[in-house]
Amino acid sequence: MTRQQCENALIKLMETANAIYQSFNPVGHHLRMACIDGQISVSDAFKDDNGEYTIHTVNVTLFPDGELKSWDI
Repeated sequence: MTRQQCENALIKLMETANAIYQSFNPVGHHLRMACIDGQISVSDAFKDDNGEYTIHTVNVTLFPDGELKSWDI
């Protein structure tokens, strides 16, 4: 796979992830996903009525051992 193919595939995946997120939280503007050393984390932030970011309507981590932890929001 070339770099361009990799980047295109990752963008398509993020577009899909964002569409899923937007169907859950239409006012969300900040979806973060990270994969670090086998640990995958997803969290978000959205702007409140004052235009300030309120963090986490989604906050979950998949650990390398398979444990899935949804953090209290």
